[in-house]
Amino acid sequence: PNHHHIRATHTHFTYEIFFVTSGSLKLVTTNSIMEYKSSVLIIPPKTKHVSVPTGGESYCLLFSFNGNPSIAEQLNQGICELPINEEIIFYVKKFTESTLENTYSSTVNVKHLAALIFNNVFNNLNSTDLKIYNNKKYVSQHINAIETYINSHITNNISSKLTLGDVAKNVFLSTKQVSRIIVNEYGCTFSNLI
Repeated sequence: PNHHHIRATHTHFTYEIFFVTSGSLKLVTTNSIMEYKSSVLIIPPKTKHVSVPTGGESYCLLFSFNGNPSIAEQLNQGICELPINEEIIFYVKKFTESTLENTYSSTVNVKHLAALIFNNVFNNLNSTDLKIYNNKKYVSQHINAIETYINSHITNNISSKLTLGDVAKNVFLSTKQVSRIIVNEYGCTFSNLI
């Protein structure tokens, strides 16, 4: 994978779906940092995010949805997470293999496998295992990551060398975002907090 592309903040005008088949995927959005394992993640359109696979395999597809309005409403509430099952893992791996073959029969296979993948995912959207993460509910997760990083430097007596840029880089945010989160949570600047 091209790590420059993976770490770039981006949005899509379509849905993005991740299949985390092994390892984990760290997903950084405007207000949260979450790590997912053995999951199917559906990210709604126009959601700013950075996706960072850490070990194992993760697959990503983009799709548009013109179907059932109640499903569309559900998908647009926030990032949807479902547990991944063996059937989806099998279909996703076959989909990837067929895509790389680039033959007529593989093109037909890709269409059928995509239908099987999405049929399986949409059938599970009514599952009790479905979790929806609305970005506004998870602001505190950023502050937890920021606090953990700052505290680890303070306890090692190297806080004088700590910069806003160091913190931002470690939590995958811009310096402006970290500064704004600190002001919102503590009512002071980064340097005053240190």
